[in-house]
Amino acid sequence: MADRVARDERRILLTGATGFVGSALHPRLVRRGAVRCLTRDAVRARARRPGVDWIEGDVADEAACARALDGCVAAYYLVHSIGEGAGFRRREVESASRFARAAAAAGVERIVYLGGVAPARTPSEHLRSRLEVGEALRAGPVPTIELRASMIIGHGSLSWLVSSRYSLGLALPLIALQGYFVAFLFMAVHETAHKTAFASRALNLIVGHISSFLILLPYEYYCLFHWDHHRFTQDPARDPELAVPLPITRLGLAWYWSGVPTWIGRARLLFMHGVRGVVRAPWVPEAKRALVVREARCYLLGYATVTAVSIATGSLAALWLWLLPLAVGQ
Repeated sequence: MADRVARDERRILLTGATGFVGSALHPRLVRRGAVRCLTRDAVRARARRPGVDWIEGDVADEAACARALDGCVAAYYLVHSIGEGAGFRRREVESASRFARAAAAAGVERIVYLGGVAPARTPSEHLRSRLEVGEALRAGPVPTIELRASMIIGHGSLSWLVSSRYSLGLALPLIALQGYFVAFLFMAVHETAHKTAFASRALNLIVGHISSFLILLPYEYYCLFHWDHHRFTQDPARDPELAVPLPITRLGLAWYWSGVPTWIGRARLLFMHGVRGVVRAPWVPEAKRALVVREARCYLLGYATVTAVSIATGSLAALWLWLLPLAVGQ
């Protein structure tokens, strides 16, 4: 009993407890002692996870940090402000400095901070912010352990849930099946390229572009490619389908059917058109080249947006439910 009382007295403050890492860490910390969780919306947090010791506050508010840290011997700092618009780097560093001062005043013995990797080249705004927050915490009087993590993969997707609850043997077929259906969207691209899949031209364009975006194949470019294929079918010099000869060796065929050459080709296409603004394919008329470049840049902007939202929300849904199945399905 005395051991239990002593253990409970060594309370830990967990910030970011509603996030991906915090939610997974909380049950493990509770097994070792009392845990208090800081959140900006305690009512919502209690509704989602009753039974947890929630305290409302924001790390940007030093007084709120002092209240949350009162009686704690250690604190986990798992918060960030990347999704809060311009100036998030400055706000993150200021919040970390306030938290470090409040922790020292409360007699906290240790801060554990989950940051990001330090790249060899110039870091992105997000990574620079993560590193600066670590510097601000370590500059304070409380000893700080900074963990520099890269990509964190874990529980959160249907495939992951199945593999963790049942077995990887069930998850892999589901990934392959889902990938088959995603990769099969090429058929939607093909049919809408003829503008005959739907009576409405607008609907053909909408379905075509959405399907093309999901399989990384720009729609307007493919329409021009496919049009020339129909015009010059089986003409070795002019049929785009014959521009790249099929491999004849077993190893070459295995490599081709792996789908890797397809992804390399599509990535190269998006880079050439969207980044360099260069269109060299003979089946793209001069009058259409500006359109093809704009289209590729819109697609790249869309992919960048998906990436940014995934990072900001800590979600791996795009990876597990789209990109990985698509790669397997191809």
